[in-house]
Amino acid sequence: MTDSKVSTCTCNHLTNFAILMSPSDVEISDANKKALEIITFVGCGLSILGCFLTLIIYAVFWRFVKHEWAVSLMHMCIALIIGYSVFLSATEETENDIACVIITGVLHYVFLVVFFLMLCNGISVARSVLYVFKTKSRLPIYIAVAWVVPLLIVGITLGITRLKGYHSDKYCWLNTSNFVFMSFVGPALLIILMNIGSIIIVLRAMYSTKGIQNETLKKKARYGIKCMVTLLPVLGLSWLFGILAFNEDTIIFQYLFGITTSCQGVFIFIFHTVLSKKVQEGFRKTMHRRRAKSMSNLRSKPKSSGTNVKFDSKVCTPLVDNSNTGSAILKDMKKETPKNFESRAFLKLNESQAYEEAKA
Repeated sequence: MTDSKVSTCTCNHLTNFAILMSPSDVEISDANKKALEIITFVGCGLSILGCFLTLIIYAVFWRFVKHEWAVSLMHMCIALIIGYSVFLSATEETENDIACVIITGVLHYVFLVVFFLMLCNGISVARSVLYVFKTKSRLPIYIAVAWVVPLLIVGITLGITRLKGYHSDKYCWLNTSNFVFMSFVGPALLIILMNIGSIIIVLRAMYSTKGIQNETLKKKARYGIKCMVTLLPVLGLSWLFGILAFNEDTIIFQYLFGITTSCQGVFIFIFHTVLSKKVQEGFRKTMHRRRAKSMSNLRSKPKSSGTNVKFDSKVCTPLVDNSNTGSAILKDMKKETPKNFESRAFLKLNESQAYEEAKA
């Protein structure tokens, strides 16, 4: 905004994670906007770090964590790293329309992949509870669906809109004024409902066991909360907070959504890497094996015999220090050839004669 004397710059960008699920462009105060932006940048940055560490640790201890769940979790970490990175670096690039369409398409696709991978996690958890005995793995099918179906959804959406009205005017994300936004929220809500069903199956199975039934109500509640806290980051239920933030009166849901979803990678690192029993077991066994190998190397090193042998350059025969034992001398003498032995005896005789002459 400009007049004859004063120029005022205004910025309407809302670069916080709540825009991904918010059904409308919610007008909020500058203070809330700034706080949400800080939460988004800090949370996304830490989540990128957490996802990278999870991938590295799982790769190092793969023989201990190898499981369908681990494979799906690693795919989700890769998708989250891409999504967080693009969101932080490019959501405000609205000046170039083509670039903004590409950025919106990438975000649309990547976060749909995240949701479909969370669906894979939910199905994997439900199957592990319903089918006690080992069944044929369907992981390759789940992973293929998680990466291919979102591509079809994004392609169909772009084809219908013909690149017109695909992204918002304020930021590079889906337009909330038409059906385009539902191409993301619709599948996301469906997957969240299915994962809620998976959690219900897990809780029912957990509370039906005899060990839990005999526990007190307090311990039962503790087990349930622990189960929910562990599963929430990988099943995406916290994304529901974004739908509930539809005006400034519900700003609390934007804060809850921003904290829980931008820190999703952090929660994955804490609950599924640091606190993972398989990772801890792998770390202990690896350290134990390294200590055992180090001790084995120390034991295999040759020990010193305590005999210091020097060579006289004049006569080219080994001279033994006074600290040597008689057995070591006899052993060395046995190895000598008769000729060397005679030379040594001759030298010793000369030395004794010289000593007697000096004494006289």
